[in-house]
Amino acid sequence: MMTSYPARLVLLIWFLFLSFASAGSSDAIIRGETSSKRTQVELHVGDVTGLIREVALTIDGQSYTFVPERSTVIKDEESQVYVLIADHEAYEFKMWMIPGSEKVKSKTAHGLKSSFAAIIEATDPRESSKWKMTPRITIGCTLDYAL
Repeated sequence: MMTSYPARLVLLIWFLFLSFASAGSSDAIIRGETSSKRTQVELHVGDVTGLIREVALTIDGQSYTFVPERSTVIKDEESQVYVLIADHEAYEFKMWMIPGSEKVKSKTAHGLKSSFAAIIEATDPRESSKWKMTPRITIGCTLDYAL
C-alpha cells in the first residue's frame, strides 16, 4: 500500500520532532560530603550553568529535598568559580566553590568530571531551635556532567 505525500510529510515532521525533543543534555550532578561525613549534599543542575532542579541536604542524619522556586547559577569567568543559590518557601541554599580548588578529572566534548571544595550555607534540616541556618560548612564535592 502506498503512503500519500501528506502522510509521509506528517511522518517526517513527527520523526524530526521526536529527534529534537530528545536532543540536549542531562543534568549536571554535584555531590558533596564533609570530611567528618556528617554533612552530604546533592544538587541537580540543568546543563551545568542552567537552573537548579533539585537540592538535597543531610546533616547528622536529618535531611530534606526540595525543588527550588527560584535558583541562580553564576559562573565567575575571572576566578573560574561557580556560585549556586536556590530557595523555596521553606528552604534556602547557597554554595560557592573555593577559588583554585577545582581539579578536572576528565573533560571531553561529551562531558566533564571534576572535584572541588565549596562552602555551603543553608536552612538547617536538624530539629533544633538553636539556629534556622547552618553555620558555613566546608565540603568536598564532585561534579559529573554528560551530554
